[in-house]
Amino acid sequence: MADRGEGLAPHVAATAVTLGQLPLARVAADAYLRHHPGHEFVVLVIDSPRAPVDDIATSVVGYDWLDVDRTEYLRLATCGSAELFAAAVLPMLVRQLLASSASVLALAPQVLTLRPFGEVAELAQDNGIVLVPMVLRPLPDDGLNPGTSVGTELAGFDPGFVAV
Repeated sequence: MADRGEGLAPHVAATAVTLGQLPLARVAADAYLRHHPGHEFVVLVIDSPRAPVDDIATSVVGYDWLDVDRTEYLRLATCGSAELFAAAVLPMLVRQLLASSASVLALAPQVLTLRPFGEVAELAQDNGIVLVPMVLRPLPDDGLNPGTSVGTELAGFDPGFVAV
């Protein structure tokens, strides 16, 4: 097994994807690293036991890199869609990265970084967690309901951007 986070940068961003989503994760990682020199980006490929590729700028790892019971991991993989599985595995990756990094930013692979936001890492260190709201002001009480599609995953916070 590969080392489990020794020597990582103090601030790490991470995402979990299927092998088919690896190009999407590479775009997300490249954009993030362009705006955050000195940080690291770790991509966990949830359906491959080992890193399927060597990538100089990004740490791409397979699920054997995680410090979890393989049988339990594979059992969890059968409980839903690949998207739900990636969401379930991401906290395992974050927990492991926190053992050797000051802060970890868990990003959805669809997040494209367009400017630096280094203050997020500092806020995560100081406060323990940084969440991004789905809406910036209360929804109007106009009888029009956006339904359950707005902000139900994390009680109004975007699950695709969590820093700890």
